Amino acid sequence: MDQFKQAINQNLPEDKEELSWTIDELGKILFKDNWKTLPQMVDCKMSNCIIGLLQLIQSDGLFPSDEEKNELYNYIFSESIKKLTHA
Repeated sequence: MDQFKQAINQNLPEDKEELSWTIDELGKILFKDNWKTLPQMVDCKMSNCIIGLLQLIQSDGLFPSDEEKNELYNYIFSESIKKLTHA
């Protein structure tokens, strides 16, 4: 889990627009607790690295429990906010 979080930190986009879009889209899903819509949110406005990380999290191979998945989704959301506000 810690290594995956490190990978998230290393792959967050630098672009403020991408960070804002990531925060907006993840926030919509987080606050509705509706992760089944994840494939629909992936589009060209989001960094390919973030798309890949989200797809890895969603697959049951690496993180089978919903608790682990939610922790990582929340981590991407909160780290994106931190990065955007400190940019």
